[in-house]
Amino acid sequence: MKVKENKWSVSSRDLFRGLNCEHCTRISMAVAAGVSEVIARTAPFEEDLGTKLPIIQGNQREAIVFEQIQHSIGVDNFAYLDDFSIESTQQAMAQGVPVIAQAYLELVPGAYRWSGVADLLVRDDFDLVQNEDLTISAVKSNRATTSTYRPFDVKNASSVSDMYKVQLGSYVHALKEMGVGSTANPGIILSLGNGVIECDKTECVSLFQEALAKTLETVSLVGPSEINETFVLGWMCEKPSLCKKIYCEYPGLCEETFIATGDIGVLHQKHHTHLPKIRSAGIKTVAELASSGKAPSIAGLSEEVVSYYHLGAQLHLLESEGKRAIAALIQGKPELPQATEADLFFDIEWFNPVDSVDPVVFMFGVISRDESFSYFETTEASEEKQKFQEFVEWAISKLEMNPELRIYHVNNPEVTEMRKLVQRHGGFLETEVERLVDRMVDIQKIARASFVPGCASYSIKDLEKYYPDQEKLRIGKEVSAGDDAMYKYHLVQEAKRANDQDLATKLMTDIRNYNRDDCLSTQMLYDWMNSLEFENPGQIKIIA
Repeated sequence: MKVKENKWSVSSRDLFRGLNCEHCTRISMAVAAGVSEVIARTAPFEEDLGTKLPIIQGNQREAIVFEQIQHSIGVDNFAYLDDFSIESTQQAMAQGVPVIAQAYLELVPGAYRWSGVADLLVRDDFDLVQNEDLTISAVKSNRATTSTYRPFDVKNASSVSDMYKVQLGSYVHALKEMGVGSTANPGIILSLGNGVIECDKTECVSLFQEALAKTLETVSLVGPSEINETFVLGWMCEKPSLCKKIYCEYPGLCEETFIATGDIGVLHQKHHTHLPKIRSAGIKTVAELASSGKAPSIAGLSEEVVSYYHLGAQLHLLESEGKRAIAALIQGKPELPQATEADLFFDIEWFNPVDSVDPVVFMFGVISRDESFSYFETTEASEEKQKFQEFVEWAISKLEMNPELRIYHVNNPEVTEMRKLVQRHGGFLETEVERLVDRMVDIQKIARASFVPGCASYSIKDLEKYYPDQEKLRIGKEVSAGDDAMYKYHLVQEAKRANDQDLATKLMTDIRNYNRDDCLSTQMLYDWMNSLEFENPGQIKIIA
């Protein structure tokens, strides 16, 4: 949201937020208008979008596609606009340029202003296609019209979302209002290998109009010069899942507010339909849910499910008092395999390059029982197979020395990516990998079946707070999480391109330390869980 000539200036992304979350619209309006109290509240939670890998790779995908289209059609038939000017867009269309990239569009229908940047405007006598080599080209279509255009957006995604359709619908509407709109469908160019997808024009425009109407309900309530802090009715999205769905501008502020207010959105969800049903029963906070001696009856939810959330609410209250608490889902000890001195604790790191259909698994890390760390890593995609082989042969040698060993990991990426590597390399080491998979144990699955954590998450990074010797870990040091490791690997590639080997080496060391931490944390999770014993389901344990 912006303010231009004392009018609200709404973008396509603002519309998608407006359709789903009034809170986001109100905060965005107040910040755009310069309301000092709101700016002070939100400023600590501003995120540096320049470090967000999805945005970086989205821009990379755009640049690759633009270059491919320009190569296919010729430089004289392709215009790249970089001044965000409606006049430049109109001039390029008036000149009949077949493909216009980064076309700024704008409408000022009255009390507000709408603007957006279409990645591509394609003249009606051309189509965009994905070739056999997965490049994108502009080719002549069977439509003879040369005075109208249709929009395309470039997304580094594998499928089309409603948000993309809202954006396309806004561009279709703008082009129609300008008198240059095509009757043909708009489209989305997806990530490498996922094609050029036509989207139904009528559906896109309908979604845009719905989003616009919903957004204007809020925007029309107050002008930029009248807005103040009281216009912001709350500091969090309606529910935590919205933050990711709508690309909330201040997800950290939402998270902090959910915790501070004790909203039930802080609880770990077994299914996304559960909390709305609890809210419908008039229960909005964890205190309300925990207040009764036993789990309340909730329409549409079983007693077992409600009991799970009731336990979670009690735990949250304990943790808000500074305690570390978990609740039993079982009687006795978690069903962990018997420990052996040969057990391994395994974690991988991978990266999804924009110019490749397949990910690159660039690090295989393993901690042994004596906490010695072995790793197999590369900064070159061409060496992935070699490092995969080195790891598999190393692990098989350990297995042959002790057939009873187990390989522990968290969640399912390790098994999934190992099998994908076999397929990607033509069945390479399939027998050996299946031998290893047969000994692999997802410790998170056992945790989910054994207890409810007061931290409301089964992420290994969140469970680390319960370990008795967590000081062994480098928590929150050079690399904070898996997505940060991917970003650091992106920086490794950038450093290599800049011939800065020292920086590349340092970054790989940071990632390796993070991977070692995850492997060690997996071992510590096993040991901590193995120390637990519950008298009965529902028992709450305070972790000293």
